[in-house]
Amino acid sequence: MYKACIFDLDGTLTNTLESLTYSVNTTLGELGLSSITWQQCRAFVGSGPRPLLEQSLKAVGDQELVHIEQAVEIYARVFKEGCMYKVEPYAGIVELLAALKEKGLRLAV
Repeated sequence: MYKACIFDLDGTLTNTLESLTYSVNTTLGELGLSSITWQQCRAFVGSGPRPLLEQSLKAVGDQELVHIEQAVEIYARVFKEGCMYKVEPYAGIVELLAALKEKGLRLAV
C-alpha cells in the first residue's frame, strides 16, 4: 500500500512550456536575436537553463555561443520575473491531487 506520492512540478503537474518559451525569446530579443518556436523550446528543455539557452542560441544562428554568458544572465532575470507566465496545471491534475489526498496519501513536490 502506498503512503505517499512525490511529484516533479515543472512539466509534470504544470505546463510551463509557454513560460520557458517566453523567457528564452525575451532573452534572445534583448540580445538582438530572432526567436525560437515553442516546438523548438519543447525539444530543448529537460537539462536545465544553460543547455536550453545553448541550443536556442544555436537555433537562431549563434553556433559559436558568443552570447551564452550574457544570455545566462539575462535569462536568470527574465525567468525570475516571469516564471509564472501562462503556467497552468495540466488537465485533471487538481482533481487527481485532491483524490490522492482524500485517500490519505501524503503528497510532496
